[in-house]
Amino acid sequence: MNFISRDMLVQGLVFTFLIAGYTCSSAMEKERDRSRQDDVMGLVAPKLVPALALLYNNLGEEVKKAVMNVVQAKDFLEKDVATSKIKLLAAQGATERDKIEAQHCLAVMYYHGISVELAYDKARELFERVVNSELSTSELKASAFGYLGKIYDSGKGGVDRDYEKAKKYFSAARERKRDWDEPELLDELPDRIGLDESDDRQTPKEYYEKIANQANDPKMQAAAWSRLASLYFNGAGVEENDAEAKKYLALAAKQEADPLVRVLAELDLAWLYKNGKGVVHSNEESRALYAKAQKSLEEFVAQTTDTLLQARAWFHLADVYDYGRGVATDDNKAEKLYLLAAQQEIDKRIQVSAWYRLGVIYADDKYVGFKTEKAQNFPKAQKFLTLAAEQDVRRGIRARAWYHLGELNETHLKDDKKAKHYYNLAAQQDNDTSAQIRGHYYLGKLYEKGEDQDFAKAKDAYERAAFHAKVDESVAKEIQKWALLSLAQLYEHGQGVTKDVVQAQKYYEELAELEGSEFSDVREIALNNVLRLHDLKRARLVLRHGQTAYDTGDYAQAKKDFEVAAESSDKELRCEALQGLSFLYLDGDGVPKDYKKARECYEEILGQGMQGINEDIRTHAALELGLLYELGGFGIVQDLMKAKGYYELASGSSDEDRRAAAWYDLGELYFAGGPGLSQDYKAAKDFFEKAARERVENGKEKSVRSRALVYLGRMHNEGLGIAVNRNQARELFERAVALAPEDSLEAEALYYLGKCHLEQQQFSEAKSFFDLVITLDADKEILQGAWSQLATMFEEGLGVAKDPAKAKALRDMAATAAPAAPAAQNRSCTLL
Repeated sequence: MNFISRDMLVQGLVFTFLIAGYTCSSAMEKERDRSRQDDVMGLVAPKLVPALALLYNNLGEEVKKAVMNVVQAKDFLEKDVATSKIKLLAAQGATERDKIEAQHCLAVMYYHGISVELAYDKARELFERVVNSELSTSELKASAFGYLGKIYDSGKGGVDRDYEKAKKYFSAARERKRDWDEPELLDELPDRIGLDESDDRQTPKEYYEKIANQANDPKMQAAAWSRLASLYFNGAGVEENDAEAKKYLALAAKQEADPLVRVLAELDLAWLYKNGKGVVHSNEESRALYAKAQKSLEEFVAQTTDTLLQARAWFHLADVYDYGRGVATDDNKAEKLYLLAAQQEIDKRIQVSAWYRLGVIYADDKYVGFKTEKAQNFPKAQKFLTLAAEQDVRRGIRARAWYHLGELNETHLKDDKKAKHYYNLAAQQDNDTSAQIRGHYYLGKLYEKGEDQDFAKAKDAYERAAFHAKVDESVAKEIQKWALLSLAQLYEHGQGVTKDVVQAQKYYEELAELEGSEFSDVREIALNNVLRLHDLKRARLVLRHGQTAYDTGDYAQAKKDFEVAAESSDKELRCEALQGLSFLYLDGDGVPKDYKKARECYEEILGQGMQGINEDIRTHAALELGLLYELGGFGIVQDLMKAKGYYELASGSSDEDRRAAAWYDLGELYFAGGPGLSQDYKAAKDFFEKAARERVENGKEKSVRSRALVYLGRMHNEGLGIAVNRNQARELFERAVALAPEDSLEAEALYYLGKCHLEQQQFSEAKSFFDLVITLDADKEILQGAWSQLATMFEEGLGVAKDPAKAKALRDMAATAAPAAPAAQNRSCTLL
């Protein structure tokens, strides 16, 4: 049968080609900004999943109906019947080929949860059968390889995430022409143009060539030329060839049967001449073609009565003004035309594309709409980008819309939480690699900042961005370089990963070797870091040698090594060395004690800034400076306001140990008051309560909590800034005793607990506590207090028989009480 004589089928095919041609706007001007179909065989019907479409044309009528019902039928029973038939076919098909194809179809159903429970493990098992079967076609294997790549990339289906395996599967899919452009036509063409059953696996190129050579309908022929040009330009199923693309565009641009196809071909030709792709560069030819296309589009919009074609023309004319194709860029005109295209619903793909472009325009902080004030643009951007992202007809646009929503919320709406959500959605899409990579990268940047800072998640996001950029090197090169740079910095500073200068250097070297002008800005940064890290290796060896010397008591060698390392260009290494020197000066190890030099070391550490400095070192420096300025002396002028500032800086630490110490120090500062800082019991109470709330287990922090509880108990017992509450005081002292990790602290808590009982005239309990204090290794003041309290009890007969002689002896002991020996310093200089 001559297929051309079948009028209804011809009309259907013409309509199909018109959809493909008109909705594929001038991708060349957008620098290949097209959405790619996710599955190798495309759609038979708007709601039919691509992998089901792959099976569709090879089944009998009964099973065809079942497959369609899986997605489209409202009758759930019918869906269940259809699913059962597909499962049966997958288990025992009429032929082995039917069986393999049904297994692929069932795998996709499990992967997407279509009429079956979502099950990535079952999907993976079936996809593996497909790729291992000799009966699987190249297209079928390509689709299965692509899905397996997604499974291993995301760690679904009971497998660990494996970037290398994912990359292998993606490469295998690409080798089998996984990315054919607009493949949904393949399933309709055999019936439409009368191809034999044996021809139904031909490539898009072969189909379009057959249409171009055999069709005597000029519209069909023009559409086929347009599709062939697109295949060659994008390298979709054929080797990329701009000259071949130009040849077919020139044919389409000369035909008169279809004005819209002709205009789009002119726009693409203009781009080729402008950029010298497949033709000799010619600005004159480019301008002429752009001007002709613009005029043709405006005439077409004015003359056509077909609302479908008019909407498409509005969109493409908006595109001309949006991107400045042969005319000055005019966002106002573009906005008007996109709004017209967005109002119609006859072609959902055009409507979604218009929504997306409107969202991008409104998100530009420099744009003032032709009807709206600038301040109204961002909510409108959110609205249109969300509309575009929620549709399933343009999956590539969905990914880009999620990304732009993330950018909008981060940059303009200042909502990092929502920005993270949208970047994450973009990162999960695999229909637009560029948007996916950007989603991963900017998600990583957000994880590096904010209250829920998480360097480990940032590292994971950067790795994914760099990985996908390497898999598809045609997109997002600028993201690839910044992701690699961020990974190098995380490894260098040990943020989210174990500190690994060698791995950091590998990333820097990889960046330094990247070729192309797009990498020039980061190449110099990388080269400088490679050179710096070579010097850093030597400096780090010196530092480690000094730390070992310190720990073994060779302080003279330690000082020499620390001084050399302190000259390093690396901020973090320099700070480690300065901290080592501060230990020597504070303790007088191998050098005379010099608090002034110790202070200078700490001030230099804090002078390095917040970035790239170990937080423990920075916080320790702030605490020590606070103490030096609080006490004064030894060449340092007391300055309580400076002490307060340094304690406040330390209180911002993420480490509860350091944070509690800073709060306690602030509490003591306000409790005592002094020159330049008024005594403030309320502030002191607030800080002591913060310090006491920390729930840590190590001895150092137990001591801080115990001391804070003693102060709080004193305030309740003595009515310092709050009403007297001796029951509350006693409870706080008891908690302090339970927490005290060493004799001196326990003695302090016991002493005040004894005083509390004494004031409540519980003399027996008070005496037992004072007796216990004098048996412990307590501070001089606490020992003197315990002797004095006992002396008073014997003088006045409080709970004991009056005994003036014993009272005098106790007072004499108080006067001669020796202070407890100071605890030995037990610092280790192995800081990290």
